[in-house]
Amino acid sequence: MEADPVNATTAKATAVVPGRSCGTCTLCCKLMRIPELDKPRLKWCANCEVGEGCRIYPDRPGSCRAFYCGYLVFPYLDERWFPAKARIVIGFEATRLAIHVDPARPAAWRQEPFYSQIRSWVQQGAHSRRHVLVWQGNEVIAPLPDGEQNLGAVRDDQLIITREKPGPDGRKRWEAFVAERDDPRFAGWDGRPAPLLDVPGSG
Repeated sequence: MEADPVNATTAKATAVVPGRSCGTCTLCCKLMRIPELDKPRLKWCANCEVGEGCRIYPDRPGSCRAFYCGYLVFPYLDERWFPAKARIVIGFEATRLAIHVDPARPAAWRQEPFYSQIRSWVQQGAHSRRHVLVWQGNEVIAPLPDGEQNLGAVRDDQLIITREKPGPDGRKRWEAFVAERDDPRFAGWDGRPAPLLDVPGSG
């Protein structure tokens, strides 16, 4: 049985699937943001030896120490999900699963076996207000239970809101949109999950 993907947010080294390791994969060093080093998304970390590892591994930043990709912690994902091969890094953002896609292969997440699994996570998460985002280059795509939305470029200081909204026919439909942190509609929001709100798009 598949584990709740969002609960792996707090994954520790002891949760790594036996026999798995980063090996020659350094894709997270390109796709992920590293706040402590002012490293933006989609740019290789200056401390990364591509295909080999981190030059400052013993002294790496806290965000790097805390990060374990989905391939390392989800036992039901097979070797096809090895990031260096799949060109996809599964990350975690509080109550959300984040799929980071190498811009060199932006459509990788739409191929199998990845797309079907991602859609499965979307359906699972909808029932518990836990959602999935795809970082496809500089653009964010929100796969929703009843479709998807391209949110365009999203800054790290913006909010990504995912919610159900009644349609013209009275039926609820999912929508996602980007909001500024000083938007008065969300004044006083402290970042915790709420019925119609989700967490910031920070990774």
